[in-house]
This record gives sequence, structure tokens and C-alpha cells, in this order.
Amino acid sequence: MDRLTSTFGWLTTPSVTLSESEHRRVHLLALLLLFILLLTIATLILVVIVNPPDSPRRTAYVELISGLILLVVVAYSLNRAGHYYLSAGLTVACSIAGPWVSLLLDSTILSGDIVPLSYVAISILLSSILLPASITIVLAVLQWGALVLLPIITPATAAINWPSFLAFVFFTSVLSILTIIVIQRDLEQIDRQTRQLALSQVQLREQSIRDHLTNLYNRRYLEEFLECEIQRAARKQYALGVIMLDVDNFKTINDTLGHATGDTLLQATGKFLLGQIRRADI
Repeated sequence: MDRLTSTFGWLTTPSVTLSESEHRRVHLLALLLLFILLLTIATLILVVIVNPPDSPRRTAYVELISGLILLVVVAYSLNRAGHYYLSAGLTVACSIAGPWVSLLLDSTILSGDIVPLSYVAISILLSSILLPASITIVLAVLQWGALVLLPIITPATAAINWPSFLAFVFFTSVLSILTIIVIQRDLEQIDRQTRQLALSQVQLREQSIRDHLTNLYNRRYLEEFLECEIQRAARKQYALGVIMLDVDNFKTINDTLGHATGDTLLQATGKFLLGQIRRADI
């Protein structure tokens, strides 16, 4: 089970280093492509089983689905290499090509078997998941417009309940677009919150290892840093220098001139020390 999980994780993980948001998108697309690949292979097997060996329809669909499988594999490879938008565009292009190419290859579609043409809705759904809402809207308008023109160009579709089919595609498109707008807005908010959280963590880390008055590193950082430096010096056999100093009569300054003056003195001392050391020194 662990080996299967590890293998599946490797299949959906990009081979390049990406930001968290990019990694999330690439991971989602990888899952979709693997699922699409399995579905297209299953469809290819089903086509071979249900159609006679000498059927022209079987030959046409086998060639079409085989080509789509090849393009899905290419899209998967592009996605793993970090080319998300190329992969997403190719994935949507495959989903567009499937129903429209089948329309050219299969004359029975316009005679009443419009099931292959109904997969037009899948291209709009995939676009809404993978691409910006503006591209999905343009794609939906073009797809729906082509379906509206099809009965005008081809009278053979008169026997089909075309208005109902158009309504199905229209409502699927609208729901897909509305869904992606909401999802993208939520993802943008998550990304903003993630960046703010990372910035807050850096700021908290700085606050925990620096003195708020002088902005010098504090004792906590000294204990962490010095132990590592001692180990490194011992390993590489080089000398490690530590300088300790004290401000004379500092308590007297606080008692006679006040703590505000003492704070000013500490700030001036810290600034002086920073100006006397190399950048590599602590």
C-alpha cells in the first residue's frame, strides 16, 4: 500500500521546483490527465468490443481515440515538466477535438445518435477547471454558437430535439463558468493568506532571535549559532573567535541619567559594533 501511494505521488508530482500555488495546479492537472487517460483507454476497449471488426465506424473511432490517448500522454509529459498552461491547453483541445472530429467521421451522429456530440460539454467543464474564466467564456460561446449553426447547415438534424440539446449545453456552460469564478476567487484568497502567513512566520522568527532595542541578535540566537559554529570549526579544523565585552558603569548611567538614556547608549553601541565587523561576522 505504501509503495502504491509512493508511486501515485510520484506520478502526480512535477519534476521541477514550483511555487505552492503552481504545484497545486500541476498536481490537479496530473490527476485529471491520469483519470482521462484511463477513461479513454476504457472507451477504446469498449469501441473494439461493441463494433464488428470490419466496421468502418470501429476503424474511425479506434484511430480517433488512439490519437487522443497520444495527445493526453503528451499533455501529461508537459505538465510534469512544469508547462502547466501548454498542458492544460492541449487537454482542453483534445476534449474539443473529440466530439467535433467524431462528427466528421461518423454520419450516424446527425441522424439521431448525438451522444458523441454531447461531449462538447466536457470541454467547457475542463476549461472551467484548468483555464481562466475569460477563456472558458469564449470557448463556451464558440461551442454553443457552432451547435446553433449546425441544424441550419445540416437539415438532417431536424429529427433531433435540438433545442433541448442546446439547453443542456448552455446550462452546463453557465454552471461551469460560475463555479470556476467562485473557485478561482477562493484560491486567490488562499494564496494571499498563505503568502501573509509565510511573511508572518519570517517576522516572528526575526523577532524571536533579535533584540528589539538594538536589532542585534540575542542570546537565543547565540546559543543556536555558536553550537553549529563550534561543530563546523572542529570538523574543518579552523579557529573560531568569540569576543565578549561590557559597557562600564552602565547601571550608574541608568540610575543617574534614566533608562531612556541607557537605551540610547545601547542603540549607539549596537550601531557602532555593526559598523566594525565584516558582513560574514555575527
